Amino acid sequence: MFSEGKILLVRENGGRWALPGGWCDVNQSVGENTAKEVFEEAGLTVQPQRIIAVQDRNRHNPPRYACGVVKIFMLCALVGGQFQENLETTESRYFARE
Repeated sequence: MFSEGKILLVRENGGRWALPGGWCDVNQSVGENTAKEVFEEAGLTVQPQRIIAVQDRNRHNPPRYACGVVKIFMLCALVGGQFQENLETTESRYFARE
């Protein structure tokens, strides 16, 4: 999610900032799972619009896994909502590229 040229990140319980997301649940599309994860982690209702990137874990993160894992990045439009602290995240904020 972007707002005024800034990207949405959530602060995980361990203190690290990350994009909202998670493992895709069985019988959910990538778009459905994206909307679910953003709601759970950032409290926002979003409409996934399109895939903007796919990252092959084994090409970018050692050590290599025996099975394939990909991250799919979706561009989303904000529908509504607001952040509420939860089991996974303690804060959300938009950050400039810098």
